[in-house]
Amino acid sequence: MNTHEAHVTQRISGEECATRGIDFDFTTETRDRAAALRDATAAAAAARGVEPSELALRIFDETPLDDSGSVVVRVYRDPEDDHLDLRNLMVPRLTRALGDRGLVAALREVSGAGDGELIVTMALPDDRLSDCLAQIADGAAVVFAMLDNGRVRWRVFTDEPGAPTVASLDLTPAHPLGELVRVTARAEDGRGLLAVSGR
Repeated sequence: MNTHEAHVTQRISGEECATRGIDFDFTTETRDRAAALRDATAAAAAARGVEPSELALRIFDETPLDDSGSVVVRVYRDPEDDHLDLRNLMVPRLTRALGDRGLVAALREVSGAGDGELIVTMALPDDRLSDCLAQIADGAAVVFAMLDNGRVRWRVFTDEPGAPTVASLDLTPAHPLGELVRVTARAEDGRGLLAVSGR
């Protein structure tokens, strides 16, 4: 039984695939994506002191928006087909939104990405906050984008002073992202962007 989770990304570049642990130390580049995931499972299990059979990987596919690779779209490889289809359908909408340079500049500022890599995770309302929080475990600049009533809502977990905290909103990591978006909707800016602190 899989009683532990770990988070990993796979990014295709030509014929190579870079596989990287998000909340554990692991990096490899190979054409054999399945072998990379087996090695990642072993590494994550060792880091947590459990057997590989006790660990489940949550896998995210990453795609750079352009050749510069400065903005990367991350999508959870959802085992539920209908959810995966929904995620994939949202990617073009998210990509169009990220064509707004002013928006990207604002996301970079709030997330602390600066001129570095900005990762934008395409999220669904029922994605757990714990899975969102796990994606910032390695210190990467990650923004979460969720489609809500035809509009993209953006949430960033940061230590920005004055930002509402998860605890102050009476939420826990077990709550869904959609609930966080709902209770903070009035506090977001005109772009639908809000930073949340106290992660």
